[in-house]
Amino acid sequence: MSRHTVYLRRLLLGRYLIVTNTVSAGTLDGLADAVEQCGVESIQPHDWPRTLRMGTTGLLLGPVDHCWYRFLDSRFPGSHAAAVAKKVALDSLMYLPVGIVLFYTLQIINFRYVPVVLRVIFQNAIDFVWTMVMSYLKHRDLHNTHIWDYWKK
Repeated sequence: MSRHTVYLRRLLLGRYLIVTNTVSAGTLDGLADAVEQCGVESIQPHDWPRTLRMGTTGLLLGPVDHCWYRFLDSRFPGSHAAAVAKKVALDSLMYLPVGIVLFYTLQIINFRYVPVVLRVIFQNAIDFVWTMVMSYLKHRDLHNTHIWDYWKK
């Protein structure tokens, strides 16, 4: 690795991790909406204010997630089974009800196998897909199509 790469990595995953996590959350949420509009709904022309709103939501939630994960890691250090179980349980209580259904498994993977400095980014990747789903559900036209028609596709 070059000296500049090492320096940049230390900077972005060290001293300015909250900035990295915030920007990645905003960027991924905006991108998720853009991909959803282009790929799933094929919206023409692209609804840029909608993408901006989704990206802004990510920018606002990025620091919250950053601080939340720091709290969980400081309160329950390590990646052994007991610490992972406590982190997942507390995280699920915060993000209920979706956390109970879907995110238990993903959070076990996150707290068990993902390095501490990459946990928020891992969560942001999960959120990217989830935001695509939520954006689609929030913005679809329910007046012309029955809800069950979406499951048949």
